Amino acid sequence: GVDELRSDSVRSLCLSLERRLCAASGIADSTITLHVVSNGDVNAFSLPDRHLVVHTGLILYCTNADELAGVLAHEIAHMERRHVVQKMVKEVGLGMLTTIAVGKSTGEILRQAARTLSSTAFDREQESEADSVSVRYLQAAHIDPAGLANFLYRLSGEKGDVAKEFEWISTHPNSADRAAAILRLRNEPAGVAGSVAADTLWRSYQRTIRAATAR
Repeated sequence: GVDELRSDSVRSLCLSLERRLCAASGIADSTITLHVVSNGDVNAFSLPDRHLVVHTGLILYCTNADELAGVLAHEIAHMERRHVVQKMVKEVGLGMLTTIAVGKSTGEILRQAARTLSSTAFDREQESEADSVSVRYLQAAHIDPAGLANFLYRLSGEKGDVAKEFEWISTHPNSADRAAAILRLRNEPAGVAGSVAADTLWRSYQRTIRAATAR
């Protein structure tokens, strides 16, 4: 099964960011099911039927809530542009997709599909589209897209053994180029509010995760 994080405060943070992004862009957030999973990988990914999975390793790696909001916006963009279904057909196969759709799949088939979808890359064109759409979502929600750009720039600098720990390096290539493109799309932050969570509050969320996962 999925080891979901038992922390109301961290889950509430992720939910509030997701709802803020959806509300600002007219997306029905009730159609998205959010899972905050105790997993050290720096990763977030979308699954069919609008499930959004966030690993605690991602939250620990983000330096502030703006970066997390940027990643969530990117994943919501994949959902809205139907990239998840397109990726599933490509990676899992139309036969398995049909089996899942008609409800005849076993739990193991679903788990294998989730493993495949969480560890393989979207097409370069899909990533570029999700980046540009996420900039619109973020700015509509008065969150500076520079957070997402900073996240990607930092990932691009991870090397060697350290890089092996970061799922987004293998599944999201050319992070530095993508960060630069995001900054080109970003409007000057007129009307864009400050960080969506104060630094001290953000660090308290990270301490909560470390305490919960240490048990």
